[in-house]
Amino acid sequence: MSKFLFYGAPGTGKTESAFQIARLLERDILSVHLEQLIDSRLGETSKNVIRLFDEINHLMYSKIIVIFVEHLIIIRMKRFTLIACLLLTYLCAAQAKDRVFERPPFIAWSSTSIEIDKIVAKDTATVVHIKAYYRPKNWIKIATGSFLKDNNGAIYPIRRGVGITLDKEFWMPESGEAEFELIFPPISYNIKSLDFSEGDFDGAFKIWGIQLDEKAFRKQAIPQNVTIHKINKKTELPQPEFAYSKATLKGKVLGFQPEMPSTAKLGLNDPIRWSSFSEDITIREDGTFEFQVDVITVTPAVISLPTAEIPCLLAPGKETTVTINLPEISRHSSKLLKDSKPLGKQAYFEGYLAALQ
Repeated sequence: MSKFLFYGAPGTGKTESAFQIARLLERDILSVHLEQLIDSRLGETSKNVIRLFDEINHLMYSKIIVIFVEHLIIIRMKRFTLIACLLLTYLCAAQAKDRVFERPPFIAWSSTSIEIDKIVAKDTATVVHIKAYYRPKNWIKIATGSFLKDNNGAIYPIRRGVGITLDKEFWMPESGEAEFELIFPPISYNIKSLDFSEGDFDGAFKIWGIQLDEKAFRKQAIPQNVTIHKINKKTELPQPEFAYSKATLKGKVLGFQPEMPSTAKLGLNDPIRWSSFSEDITIREDGTFEFQVDVITVTPAVISLPTAEIPCLLAPGKETTVTINLPEISRHSSKLLKDSKPLGKQAYFEGYLAALQ
């Protein structure tokens, strides 16, 4: 139900009820006094009505509002009656326009098993269209504790699923692909991004930084403080040096949030001792990290994140700086977004041998 007609004698609370509804719904209110539309000058009344409808149109499709027509009961003149009928007809037909976000880019995810194909933001609900990719004849599950969180910190708990029953096994078909919908409360109009989460348990599906303003997001995709090296195929490799000392690896993970996994793996392949080993790298809350490891010569290494691996080169006594572009890594590994325009490079390097990495 989205429309009400209050009837009663003066002083019974009709006006106050309208304002309280707007307050409870956390929506703006547009109060229309019909007697103020009437003008004795020829043609002015119709101009006032046109301006009113233009304003309602603009507000209706730019944000969710409550329109309050005040003192409709006092209308007696034919002109007033005509205006009132037109306004009521318009309001009965008008609906807040659904906002549709097709295949929105996102910053990071905990699993490649589910992707967001579309988000439809209605005035009564938010519908998230999911495409699932998993092993045939195996199951996935969506928890009843799932929620959306917007960039202002507001939480929207899941209501139900369509095509999937919450907390029950959803068996994947032979194709390994499936579709279903998740229904949440209506989101606020002015938010820029959403996080989806099943909760804080092992194996929970999480998608961080789902972007609702792709144009603005793409403008800031490539950081201004990184260097884009042009590969020169004629560049000669430096002569290898042998010196047992510490190599320094430092950098930043773009788009990192404190709720994301804060540990990455650094795998090294020692070319002298023919051995491989790995070390944990701790990522700080601001996304930065710094790590030192003993090496003998230029050593291939791999930084492993939950959904990506970044190769790099470390050398004794040298510093390597890497900026990891999570949004581009996610786009590249997404089945739905992999053919869309890149969001920069997956990683940017500074320091020793930066042009070769």
